[in-house]
Amino acid sequence: MKEEKNNIAILRLGALGDVLCSLSLHREIKEKYGELYYYTHSSTIKALGPFIKEYGLVDDLIDCETSLLDTNNHNYHKLIAYPISKGYPFKIPMQNHLKRYMERELKIDKKYDFFLQSKPINFHPWRQGKKFITIQTKCGWSRYKEWPITKWEELIKIIKKNSALKIHQIGAANDPVPKGVDLKFDGFSTCVNEQCWAEAHIGLDSIFNHTSDILWSHKAKRTPAVIIFGSTCPTGFGYEGNENIFLDKSCQPCYKENIEIVNALNRSSCNNGHCCMMEITPQMVWERLEKIL
Repeated sequence: MKEEKNNIAILRLGALGDVLCSLSLHREIKEKYGELYYYTHSSTIKALGPFIKEYGLVDDLIDCETSLLDTNNHNYHKLIAYPISKGYPFKIPMQNHLKRYMERELKIDKKYDFFLQSKPINFHPWRQGKKFITIQTKCGWSRYKEWPITKWEELIKIIKKNSALKIHQIGAANDPVPKGVDLKFDGFSTCVNEQCWAEAHIGLDSIFNHTSDILWSHKAKRTPAVIIFGSTCPTGFGYEGNENIFLDKSCQPCYKENIEIVNALNRSSCNNGHCCMMEITPQMVWERLEKIL
């Protein structure tokens, strides 16, 4: 039964990727509970706030560091979103996609497609007649989800040898830049705009993996992506329509996070030489990219 319209749903989430993933459920949440608010970290608000408000996805963002909240509200949901009660991440891998776990906690059913049409970016002379792809080379939380910069540089050489595509890097301002990148962008809204207008995206299991599920390009089609998985797996975080590269090694998925993160669920180090990512070759990525271009 639908709740009264003056009721509200308050979602407690911190990680950027988790917030982005949950946004695909915003219509279902509002239909059941009424207004939708996020109670989250200031860094998440800073990164995603302009994007969320531009598209009117939620009613407001509340800073959990500075605002006290009455958590007795019956529509307050501190989402877990992972099967922690069953032993994740040490005993079992993700059995369902992150969105499915969220749906169950919120007691909603996914009914609507969620796509965003990016607004046209400013014209620049270098853009005329030139096609590009976007890449993301750096993650938050876990270095075990990352691919070596040397492999990115090898991949860029292959792409430029076999196509006229330009390479636009998206991510944080301090992300390392591989040789061969034509343009570098930072700031979430700017990066999403670039990804939306790209021919394709190549990246990691990070925030622009999640945006690949909701972005439609200027050509009225979904921006396809090649996503490289290491410590995580497509079962929990992949999206249909993407080329998800996952070697399915015996140690995967391990869900290891950076050891310096105090509140990480799995802070242990890798003892297998990061083989899940090291054995993915630039040629393998190029072949997947060719399939979606």
